[in-house]
Amino acid sequence: MNLPTSRVKSRTRVGIAFAMTLVAMLAISGCLGRSPEVKRYVLGVDALPEIASRGPEVAVLIETVRLPTHLDRAQIARRGRGGQVQLDEFHRWLGGFGKNVMRGVEAGLSRQLGSIQVVAHPTRAPFAIDYRVRVHVDDLILDADGGLVARIRWAIVPAQGEPELFVLDERLDSVGRSTGALVQAHDQMLADLSTRIAQAIEAREAQF
Repeated sequence: MNLPTSRVKSRTRVGIAFAMTLVAMLAISGCLGRSPEVKRYVLGVDALPEIASRGPEVAVLIETVRLPTHLDRAQIARRGRGGQVQLDEFHRWLGGFGKNVMRGVEAGLSRQLGSIQVVAHPTRAPFAIDYRVRVHVDDLILDADGGLVARIRWAIVPAQGEPELFVLDERLDSVGRSTGALVQAHDQMLADLSTRIAQAIEAREAQF
């Protein structure tokens, strides 16, 4: 049976339109599928202090690292004008920011004290802990002017004696906006923090 010419043309137009729509959808999905690659970073690698020549007699536990809400996440954060916080979806801290701060302090403190008995929570260390360190980060973020702002409170809790409280309040100027420079600036700040913690522990050890 022969179909009317008008119906054949109509079906042809529908088929062409469907094919063109399908091609367009495939092209769009291909473009959308090629999203930027997510890059991940860790702290405790650069800017570590020199290894001290002391023995491994001091045992230290990095017990807690507390963060404000805008930093307690995987995305690298930057502060814009007017208090705005910008979260970078494609540049992230591997394992989260808190774990990286703990890793950076642990690595720096171990090198500064020259001790192999510096561990981070949680741990099943087979030795008694001489000092517990608690870190509370109030701020550790790149500001709108390109400087890394840090305000970190920390406490040393000895196995014997009273706890001591300290504050690191600093700013690294002209860090820049690149992610690599920002990660290095974080490492530098944590190296400074580790050095201060080590000095406080050494001062207590010198009293005995």
